[in-house]
Amino acid sequence: MIEDLNRDRNTQAAGLVGRPSEVAWLHSLQCEMDKHSKPEYSLDKSEQPPLLSTNYFLDNFPMPMAYLNGLADWPSEDTASELVESYFQIVHASFPFVGKLYFWKQFRAFYANPGKQPGRAWIAVLNLVLAIASRHSSLMRKGPEADTDAHMSYFTRAWQLYMRNSAVLDPPNLQQVQVESLMSLYMLSIGDINRYVYSTTAPKNRGLMMSRAWRICGIAMRSAVAMGIHLRSKSESISYISNEIRYRLWWALYSLDIQLCSMTGRPPNMSLEYCTAFLPAPYREEDFLEDRVSQFIADDDSRKALLASFISRAFKPDRKGGQQHAEHLHHPAMSEGEDNDSPIALAPNSVKPNASLYFLFRLGLACIGRAAMDEIHSPSTASLSWDELEASIIRNNASADNWLASLPFVYDFEKPSPDRPFVRQRTSLAFQFYSIKLIILEPCLRRAIRVPFEGSCSKHCQIMATLC
Repeated sequence: MIEDLNRDRNTQAAGLVGRPSEVAWLHSLQCEMDKHSKPEYSLDKSEQPPLLSTNYFLDNFPMPMAYLNGLADWPSEDTASELVESYFQIVHASFPFVGKLYFWKQFRAFYANPGKQPGRAWIAVLNLVLAIASRHSSLMRKGPEADTDAHMSYFTRAWQLYMRNSAVLDPPNLQQVQVESLMSLYMLSIGDINRYVYSTTAPKNRGLMMSRAWRICGIAMRSAVAMGIHLRSKSESISYISNEIRYRLWWALYSLDIQLCSMTGRPPNMSLEYCTAFLPAPYREEDFLEDRVSQFIADDDSRKALLASFISRAFKPDRKGGQQHAEHLHHPAMSEGEDNDSPIALAPNSVKPNASLYFLFRLGLACIGRAAMDEIHSPSTASLSWDELEASIIRNNASADNWLASLPFVYDFEKPSPDRPFVRQRTSLAFQFYSIKLIILEPCLRRAIRVPFEGSCSKHCQIMATLC
């Protein structure tokens, strides 16, 4: 579907987003419903809604909000602590938008000194953390506030704080980027990529906010770019730990954007050619103060070597001795780190498995997915012959397989073992890997189905169609 969405240039130029046949079907359905809603009248063509009014992505539905009496209603410290702990256990490894240790420190100070209120931006961050964790509780039907719509109240409070602070018009700061990132993630958690299931607790008069996960993610990325978070920091006034938190925030945003693009068929917001931020260090945040970890994080040469090592393992030489296609993982630091023979280049193999190492492999997989969208499903591929497109599919499929071969045993989801730790991370990587494989291979399946109408299907095409 992503390929069809992007190939229909004429339809997009006319202001429609989506496949012409689907948009036309939605339009005809709307006209038919209008006829049945007004049986005494017969709508002629002049009374029918125009085709351009049909919204393929359903962006015209209101954003669900909750009624709030005020901004000072808080859960008990025990309830809030359990929700925050759940957030860091469930969400943080895949989307490290906030610094874990620093956030916990602020959280405890917030409840220990109720008369001393932090800034609105941090309160908005806290509400969004509670909203996402509460949403997880409601999905799992366990934990605090499992059977309520409390997550919507937390989100509404954060939204009101965000808008009241006029953050959209102010120069961006770190907490604003975190607020926008968490908002996008929350909208994704309630299914609001471009659609959502209507909640009876959402008042109709609150439907003015039309923000959606993909759009808010784009705003967050632009705020981050305006701050320079996508660039390597040389400032001596920012500690190496603060820099690492910023790097993780940026790459979490980048991977969320790719995930949302793969789900909506919409274009990504940023290219790696404009990024110089180091990849996240493969160490736990709890270990940042250890000498060996702090030395690695603060040393540019070690970071460059890690990047070169990580990319070289994901893109191994092919059987003919050539290098696999890897432009989508090109990074400005690569040219500086390729010839570094430092032992730290083997860091991912020598580091004990942890949430940060998992995020590094998750990010590598996201970049492979981004390449697949660019090289197989972007509008520019419409001019390619099938042979050229098939060659891109083969290259990207090989990149995904190479990534899988580079996984440490503890993350290898193809070797099931109930005794191994990191079940959640392993399962997450499995879902992401197979989703990307489907994106890569889907054109072969469609061509194999349409062989009677579009010509022959090569042996490679048949194999990949079967694999899909």
